[in-house]
Amino acid sequence: MSSERCVMSVPGKAKKERKTITIEKKMDVIRRMESGERRSAVCKALHLAPSTVSTIMGNVDKIKRTYTGATRLSSSRTTYSRSEAMEEMEKLLVLWVEDSNRNNVLVTQAVVLEKAKTLFDEICMQSGSTETFNASKGWFHRFKNRTKIQITKVSGEATNINVAEIYPFEFKRLIDEGTYQSDLVFSVGEVGLYWKKLPNGMYIACEEEVERTDHLTLFLGGNASGTFKLKPMLVYHSEVIMKDSEIPVLCRCSEKLIFSDWYTTYFCPEVAQFCAVNGLPPKVMLVLDNAPGNLQETDNDQLEVEIVCLPPHASTLLKPLDQGVIATFNACYLRAIFRGIADAVQSDAKISDHWKSYDIFKGITNIDSAWEEVSRSCMNSAWSKLWPEAVINFTGSESISDIIDDICGISKLIGIDVQPDDVELLLKSHFEPPPDKDLLELAEQKLEQQKTAEEVEELKPTRMLETKHVQSFLDKIRCAFEEICDNDPDWERSHGIQSDVNILLKPYYKILEERSAKLQHSPS
Repeated sequence: MSSERCVMSVPGKAKKERKTITIEKKMDVIRRMESGERRSAVCKALHLAPSTVSTIMGNVDKIKRTYTGATRLSSSRTTYSRSEAMEEMEKLLVLWVEDSNRNNVLVTQAVVLEKAKTLFDEICMQSGSTETFNASKGWFHRFKNRTKIQITKVSGEATNINVAEIYPFEFKRLIDEGTYQSDLVFSVGEVGLYWKKLPNGMYIACEEEVERTDHLTLFLGGNASGTFKLKPMLVYHSEVIMKDSEIPVLCRCSEKLIFSDWYTTYFCPEVAQFCAVNGLPPKVMLVLDNAPGNLQETDNDQLEVEIVCLPPHASTLLKPLDQGVIATFNACYLRAIFRGIADAVQSDAKISDHWKSYDIFKGITNIDSAWEEVSRSCMNSAWSKLWPEAVINFTGSESISDIIDDICGISKLIGIDVQPDDVELLLKSHFEPPPDKDLLELAEQKLEQQKTAEEVEELKPTRMLETKHVQSFLDKIRCAFEEICDNDPDWERSHGIQSDVNILLKPYYKILEERSAKLQHSPS
């Protein structure tokens, strides 16, 4: 049986159609009437009967409450009171997800739920709270909507591998269409680095009671031919390094819009100069992974840049930096640390004293030297999966295993027997997100950055809106409308626009009224 109702009509009697007036239109009526517009003008402008306008004005308070409630409901459904433990857990979880994405660690819904539960239990244990948290799928979706974080939807590892096998053909098509040579194709990405961390067992020799795992973010990259490596950019929480103009790397102390800043102030000018010096056309391709925050639109006079983002979930399998460049850089950085320790021992200094004096400035020096040691062969061979046609078979280049053997050899010279397995374990740790205890430190660093930004904002001179400027502005608007009304044959149109603008200008009229009243009451 059909669920539709049968409506009978009476012959010879036309049913009057009832018009529905939206809440927005009712509010428009109220605004016009409250601004002093005549009822006849409102009726004419909005095509309403006088009785309808009278009915609306008789229910002003009710309509305003309905409108406010509807607006609040549409913008954010319901506001729940959330515990401090929940707020702290979600804050740390966002940092963890962001760092995982930055280091190309796969983050799925199941992984996030498990991590959220672990973080929440640890926070409650430290605070002595008995609060419970189920880490449900409903919470996950609300958390994702609130934070806008990027979570990977996994449909199977085979799918990722298939995409990684197919996409190089599409990439080659883009190369051919743009007629790019390997000198003009660049790749850049974020790299995590524990800049003060040694292999297992070294902490005993250095007499350090607490393991230091200072974590920072680097931007590394270069072109496919390996002929031009971009200067590393370091993101560090302290502004101290920004004051040293002689440091060999780019530095930023805030992650806000960092990629856009790097792209505009460094990448485009430097690459444009590289093209000019080498007689290359100022047209390049920049390959990025699918991490959030990457630049999507370009507008630069110096250089024509085509940005290509690798397919989601397959970027780790294809991204050139992940094909040996980062691993080689990390190994070279660790070797630079060991070389510094060896120099200290030869100068009759204690290893513990040298390590205690190893600060971020020495770390930056080693970052620069390690990046210099990453060879052209390493930079070029990293494109073997994405663009194999660009790879040249170099000979005699240093491998990661050669660097590890060199580190172990240096350790023996300084009386510390470091095994290759210990070195490999440390190098792998750079690809992992910070442990939970370091998330708290990261949160404090971000809070410190925010406070610094607020302090800088407070130091900016405050601008005052002078009365003469307000009066001049309103006079000009009034004169403009007088000219429009005198010349526009459509009175309804010009008058309606004038009424709308007057409503928008009410705050400025209020400023004049308040200041005029203040002058009248002030002692002469």
